[in-house]
Amino acid sequence: MRLLIQDFPQVVPNLIKFLKDRLLEIFVKTSELLQPIPEKYRWQLARKFKLYEIHEGKTILREGKPSGGLFIFLAGEAVATRKRRGKVLKLAELGPGALIGEISLVTGGPAVASVTAKTKCWLLAVSTKQFEVLTKNFPDLKVMVERLADQRRRDNARILAGDPNYVSQELRLV
Repeated sequence: MRLLIQDFPQVVPNLIKFLKDRLLEIFVKTSELLQPIPEKYRWQLARKFKLYEIHEGKTILREGKPSGGLFIFLAGEAVATRKRRGKVLKLAELGPGALIGEISLVTGGPAVASVTAKTKCWLLAVSTKQFEVLTKNFPDLKVMVERLADQRRRDNARILAGDPNYVSQELRLV
């Protein structure tokens, strides 16, 4: 692949477009998030999401700051952390299918955790404003995200309380 790109750099835009299209296709076909949406509208809805490439070590969400929307991991790994009494606590390991930003999206408040890329990540994102428009047309989407946000809040509370019986049931949407 490297030689192909070196010899024919003009193929790079086509390869990137192919990758984006393939990731979007996988999302449309496998995501539980889109299951409440009638099939004929799924592609239309999915195209409202923007694809982002996040490099290793970059902060995707910062605790206490607006999340800006809803993010779905397509590829890569990240870690969610939260500061508590001067210590950084790990809340979750995140990977393909993981959803982030849902709590602040539902509450209108800031992000409750920081999320940092452990590897290069590819995410689909929809802004808060666009999400509001989408959920007017597809109210089941809002119900699903609210349900996921409630579950994540309960999970986070158990982790932060140091519940020894808690085993993470990471929320994944694929």
